[in-house]
Amino acid sequence: MTSRRDPGDPRIFDRSVSTSLQCNKTWEAVSSSSMQLLQRGVVEIFMRYSLTQQVVALKEIRLQEEEGAPFTAIREASLLKELKHANIVTLHDIVHTRETLTFVFEFVLLSAVGIKRCSRAELQMLTFVFEFVQVVALKEIRLQEEEGAPFTAIREASLLKELKHANIVTLHDIVHTRETLTFVFEFVQVVALKEIRLQEEEGAPFTAIREASLLKKLKHANIVTLHDIVHTRETLTFVFEFVDTDLSQYMERHPGGLNHHNVRLFMYQLLRGLAYCHRRRVLHRDVKPQNLLISCGGELKLADFGLARAKSVPSHTYSHEVVTLWYRPPDVLLGSTEYSTSLDMWGVGCIFVEMLCGLPAFPGVRDTHDQLDKIFKVVGTPTEESWSGVTRLPGLREHTARWGLCPGRGLGSAFPRLRDAGRPAERLAAVLLQPDPARRLAAHAALRHGYFAHLPRRLEELHDGEFAEVSIFTVEGVCLHAENRHAAIK
Repeated sequence: MTSRRDPGDPRIFDRSVSTSLQCNKTWEAVSSSSMQLLQRGVVEIFMRYSLTQQVVALKEIRLQEEEGAPFTAIREASLLKELKHANIVTLHDIVHTRETLTFVFEFVLLSAVGIKRCSRAELQMLTFVFEFVQVVALKEIRLQEEEGAPFTAIREASLLKELKHANIVTLHDIVHTRETLTFVFEFVQVVALKEIRLQEEEGAPFTAIREASLLKKLKHANIVTLHDIVHTRETLTFVFEFVDTDLSQYMERHPGGLNHHNVRLFMYQLLRGLAYCHRRRVLHRDVKPQNLLISCGGELKLADFGLARAKSVPSHTYSHEVVTLWYRPPDVLLGSTEYSTSLDMWGVGCIFVEMLCGLPAFPGVRDTHDQLDKIFKVVGTPTEESWSGVTRLPGLREHTARWGLCPGRGLGSAFPRLRDAGRPAERLAAVLLQPDPARRLAAHAALRHGYFAHLPRRLEELHDGEFAEVSIFTVEGVCLHAENRHAAIK
């Protein structure tokens, strides 16, 4: 099992990166910094270019002078030498020296997060070379010397060998040694479950059916993934990908406004997700921080499409009771029932200001008129000259009769921290927070706004099409910064 070799033997893996990799083609070199990004714990990635040019993972165990190899390492080696399965990582070799015991595994790319800063050429090369292998979960049962395997373990093994179903965990193999019984299961991904209790006679709520219908056809890096739907007599359960937190909680943890660089990345992802939806004639209709999920790596995902709906062009008449009050646009607050993608874009503008300032832009506390008053004190009460057709909306006359006219202050003076973020930020907020929906900037146009000029140009290639499901964090140079508001990048 163990091979002893001289450290100078050329067959031992060279600990440097070759200048090129020949895999039927010549690929661009992988830089040392990119390879370091692929590290995972004590596993280091090296090239075996002298013989097979295969990428491998080395797990190095430092040996204590008098103790020898740890028992856990011996057991792992013993198990993996016996297990030969497409869904179990392969142990190629074991290299034993005086100071170390090195396990040579096949390299398994666990997630796209590990290569998030690689260039496109490097990403293509890695995709070409690496074989994607499923991770497995091991359940080990210690055996008593005289008792043998517990009855519960035998029953579990017997049942799982019989059961073959998409919703039941797969038992790949069972490895029996003198001391242990090890079950080799498929690795089950952590998911988020949204359970809806069904009324006996009413069936599934319409909002749930609509959410399921829309999410099944929306496949994008910045839209939460719906894996499955499980329907029973009492419940309808949506199985979503698990995302760590939402933007509301993220802002609570970092009060006073977010780092300007991070705001730029969150805004770009939000606009990217909405542009994808709007191109497919889908309105979200409930854009607010609670519905924007944030992963630990900084990925933003649109979620909760319960109020969303497919729209027609021109837009039909819809209910005006949409969008949480603070993020509801003035046209809807004034009673308009004809709206389009501009409905979502007002919410984007409100969230933009909130991320920079640390406080909601227009926090109405009582009713629709109080909300309108908060808005008009900043952007001014609209007139027929500034907004064609506004006087025909049912709520304007009632509001002006009760609250009067407001001249408006300008966004920079109303939100000093928005002004501190620079002129491009002010201009972007101004075109998103237009009272007239016809003048509000569309999501696809906002992605080309000067506010995003500091981001890498390669992000433009990810707007749609074949790269829709590719994260912006795969682009070199794109990463979150520490949340220090004063370390703003303009």
